[in-house]
Amino acid sequence: MANVLQTARNYFKWILILGLLPCILSFLLYLQINDISQSKDDFNISTGKIDIVGFTERVHKGNAYKRLPIKSKTKVLFVKLKGNGNLYSFLSKDEKQYDKIFSILNEDDLVRIYHSPPVKTQNTIDIIQLEKDDDVLIDKSIFDEKRYGQIKITLIILAVYFGFPLLFFILSVIEQRKIHGKQ
Repeated sequence: MANVLQTARNYFKWILILGLLPCILSFLLYLQINDISQSKDDFNISTGKIDIVGFTERVHKGNAYKRLPIKSKTKVLFVKLKGNGNLYSFLSKDEKQYDKIFSILNEDDLVRIYHSPPVKTQNTIDIIQLEKDDDVLIDKSIFDEKRYGQIKITLIILAVYFGFPLLFFILSVIEQRKIHGKQ
């Protein structure tokens, strides 16, 4: 009897997990689309003179299953404003983009930074758009492109999630018709 209860409990756990997965992915999809649909003015704005510009490691701390700590580090360009204790960071896969931005920005330059809200699990704040005078050095479209990539991955996972059971169902129906057709 205990074995039956344990097996039933395991089945229920997997049904719950697999049932929540599309809900969670759909919510993430909604958040990504919401971020793209916002204009730069919908994000937080910090204006001031640059104190320091350089490279640092953005550290993201999180928890995995059963509270196992996960820590990831990424090299990012950062900007610190005078009188502001926050580090604003920008992640790019293109080193040329870092070099271009780094060569344009100098100490005491007046900049406007559109940024996401601070996150407790991260040591820097993500830059959405960076403007110096009337020049846009980091455009929101870069932020949007990252979100489009995340949307594509989420949609692929959802398609696989719903596609494989449907494929197996269709194949089983075809197999059943072959078996019944031979009799």
